[in-house]
This record gives sequence, structure tokens and C-alpha cells, in this order.
Amino acid sequence: YYPSKELIKAIELALMLNKPLLITGEPGTGKTDAAFHIAQHFNLGEPLVFNTQTTSEANDLLYNYNSLAHFQYSRNNSKILSAQELLNKNFITFAPLGEAIKCSKEKKRRVVLIDEIDKAPRDLPNDLLDIIENMRFTIDELKINRQEGEEDISEIEGDSNYKPLVVITSNSEKALPEPFLRRCIFFYIDFEKLDLITILKNKLDFNYSDNQWNIIVNYFKLIRDDLQGKKPATAELIMWAWILEKYKISTGMLTGKQKMNKNDVLNLKTAYSVLIKDNEDWQRITQLKYDYFIKNMNN
Repeated sequence: YYPSKELIKAIELALMLNKPLLITGEPGTGKTDAAFHIAQHFNLGEPLVFNTQTTSEANDLLYNYNSLAHFQYSRNNSKILSAQELLNKNFITFAPLGEAIKCSKEKKRRVVLIDEIDKAPRDLPNDLLDIIENMRFTIDELKINRQEGEEDISEIEGDSNYKPLVVITSNSEKALPEPFLRRCIFFYIDFEKLDLITILKNKLDFNYSDNQWNIIVNYFKLIRDDLQGKKPATAELIMWAWILEKYKISTGMLTGKQKMNKNDVLNLKTAYSVLIKDNEDWQRITQLKYDYFIKNMNN
């Protein structure tokens, strides 16, 4: 992963202020990978990942209760489980944020990735930040199943000195609540400012010169700029460059300095399917003569 200097500064600011880092930008620009980079850079283990759904609630970030498995166990066994036994038998397991808060009690700091929070119901973002700021939550099922004389373990309270570094991503599909935005460190990954050549070098082990990488990136940008529908981003560029290598489409072919046979032309057009995700764009781009691209590349 190759973060920009601006993103590095935003990460530093989130660490200094102990605030969640909200990263937005086009799909495929490396928002999710940022969390993995942070975890690796600071040696904090694998990120704890929560993939937001349209039905997600705050409790889903904290713990999971397998009520069906618990019910089946109760039918087959006369013994009533204590709160601790519910945990021991994994009828209750910790979700990413809950696990990170639990780890803080052991003086371990974790990275929590909350991916695509813009999919969530409107209340979740604010509820999420309340939990992070307070570093505590209650597991209701443990309170209900607590046996007489048993220690109350339903209240989970973390150590604020080891708050998790929470990375939140959004594709900006819908507006996020203003109170939530005020309490986050915001960063927008601008695709136009990404160092695409360096990213390709780091991702693909091809023996290409800087000029060859530059030709691939410029051809990609030519296609991207001509699209009316969804525009491809970094992830599609990496796949497309990999496919060009597998199809043996050289940079000389892309600039017209090396002739292409019919099979080469077919393979190049097939490779466009990685970049083009709209039927009107597909029909228009694939019907253009190859000379059109060569002319625009060399201009």
C-alpha cells in the first residue's frame, strides 16, 4: 500500500486526537487498504473488520448472540447455563469493536475497520461514536442469564488509554449525520492525485520501465475520461495492467509502434470489460477504431 503524504498526516492527526478516521472517495481507491496499512505499520495485528449492512445496528459492532444454538442446547440439556458459560461455549462472541474494547483491558490497541458506513441506518454512526468515546457497553443476554451469586460480567468496560484506532470508510452514497462528521477526522482520497505508477510498481512484479508504466496509465486515463457511467479506479487499473501482461499486449501496441494482429485487438477489447461497467459506454468504446486511441495517446 502506498499512502499519500496527505493521508499519512490525516492518520497522524487521528492518532494525536484519538478520533476515528473517516476516509471517503471513489470505490477502488484504497480506502479499505488504508486500515490494513495502518495496522501493519504500527504492528497492531490484523484489523478487526466490520462490513456494514443496511440493517446493521450498534450492537452488531459489539457482540453476536447465537440464540438458535443456545435454544437447541437448552432443549437437549437440562442444565441452565451461567453467563460465563454462554461465553465459554461461544453462544456469545465479540464483534470487531467489542473485541477491540475488550483487548484494551489487556493493554492492547487494535485497528477496527468499519467498511462502507454510508450503507447503515442513520442512527448507527452517532451510536458508534458514543460507544467509542465511552469505551463501554452492556451485553444484555449475560445480565439476563446471570445466576444467583455469580459475578456480573455483562458490563464490558475498556481502557481509554488503549482506544482502538477506528478507520471508517464511505462511498458517499448518502449523507452522513453532521454530529458524526464533527467528531471524525475526515480525509478524501482524490483519485486524480494518486501516484498510479508507484502503486502499479508496488502491486505488479513486472520488469517495466517508467515509460512503459506511464503509457499504461495514460491509456487507462484516456478510457476513464471518455466514460459517461461508472469510472474505474485503482483496483480496476491494477487488474487491467495484469491482464494486458497475460494477453501479451505490449505498450508498443498501445502507442501504435508495434503492429497488432486480429487476436491482439480482440484481447485488448476483451480487457476493456475490467474498466467499463456501463452498456452504453461499452457499445461506444468497443466500436471505436483502434487508430482513435493511438491518435489520442500520441497527442
